[in-house]
Amino acid sequence: MMAEGPVIPQSEAGKTQNRGILNQLFRGFVSMKTGIGLLFLLMAAAFLGTLIPPGRENVLLGDVYHTWWFRLLLGLLCVNVLTCSARRLPVLWKATVSPQVSPIPKLDSLPNYRQLTTQLPIEGAAVTVANLLARDGFRIRTDQDEAGPIIYAERGRLAPWGTLTVHLSLLVITAGALYGNIYGFSQDIALPVGKAIEISSSQYPGVKQPFSLKLNNFTTEYYKDGSVSDWISDITVEQNGSKVLSREVKVNHPLEYNGIMVYQFSYGTSLNTQITNSKGEVVKEASVAEHGVLENDGIVVRPMRFIPDFNPDQPMVSMSPELRNPHVLYIIYRNGREVDWGAAKLGEVIPLGHNTVKFTAAQPFSGLQIKHDPGVPVVWFGFIMMAAGFFVSLYTRRLRLWLTVTNKAGTAKVDIGGQGNRELFGQVTDNLNKHLAPAGASRRKT
Repeated sequence: MMAEGPVIPQSEAGKTQNRGILNQLFRGFVSMKTGIGLLFLLMAAAFLGTLIPPGRENVLLGDVYHTWWFRLLLGLLCVNVLTCSARRLPVLWKATVSPQVSPIPKLDSLPNYRQLTTQLPIEGAAVTVANLLARDGFRIRTDQDEAGPIIYAERGRLAPWGTLTVHLSLLVITAGALYGNIYGFSQDIALPVGKAIEISSSQYPGVKQPFSLKLNNFTTEYYKDGSVSDWISDITVEQNGSKVLSREVKVNHPLEYNGIMVYQFSYGTSLNTQITNSKGEVVKEASVAEHGVLENDGIVVRPMRFIPDFNPDQPMVSMSPELRNPHVLYIIYRNGREVDWGAAKLGEVIPLGHNTVKFTAAQPFSGLQIKHDPGVPVVWFGFIMMAAGFFVSLYTRRLRLWLTVTNKAGTAKVDIGGQGNRELFGQVTDNLNKHLAPAGASRRKT
């Protein structure tokens, strides 16, 4: 009669199988292949995001960097990098602080192997080898077994830490960008000359104390050929009714106040636009920027461009930046249909059935970007980490050597096994072979 073994309950067997599946999924997720795959998906998504024009967003392919699936991919990559780094850290720490001195059972099974012989006695050969390696910058540890001395030598032990630092820097950069995205803001404004805008925490999160920006003047500088060389905004910062500072803001020369950055990024002209009824009464009036609209009762007025010095032969190009013959290029719609377009002088009445349209004044405005990004210092720290990690990885050549010195027919035999840079291994062992003894012999691994 055959003896029966212990019966495993079906529920326990199911749990064991489930744990096995979960372990396989976990190992697959934290693998390098998965990390590289996620990285390529993010790169493809970022490239796709650059191809979508502003204003053409949809649910899935809108503002790519703020979609749920892009953030999910980014989060999965961060978890992958963090988990891989956490699993690698104990092994790396142990190899750095307390490396294995005893040699691997078969040194000739290592990627690099060489055997040297010398006429020196065993102890003399071991001392010579240790001194030569120490002089070459190796950290030396020694041991002894019944066959003879054992030497462990390591150089460039910081190289693996460089790779780990690069991986962790990605997490720091991502954390900084996410922090800035959540707690920062970026807002584009059009500020007319002589006007001010209030900057407070109610509209702009992260502003500690409210203040205002006033545009005193705006000028455009030109090259000799007439092309624009720079836009200059003369801005005053006021707080609690008092002037705090005044500064000229130019392209690539922003203003900074209490962590809030003010950038110059565009300019334009606002047109004071009026719509009147059959009685000549103004029914709608507003300052409208170029390409903006003024709407009233089915009428839409769109000033397209302000021409300071209008020439009928070249209506799209101003003859000069001076206000010699100011005109406005416009389009007018009624109930969704284009009913009129042309060029009107400032103050000229444009008839439109029972209504009239008039552009009464032009006022330049400065296009400013108000930005606060508290994550910038974190991102910069991450990039410094990345640069340091790359430097260590690229310019530190790691080599680990295990050497045994044994007796061979009255001479000393030095077996050298190594892990790391093959070229450096060859240079180091050539130097050892040269100093051990002219009569020595050498055998390399092929």
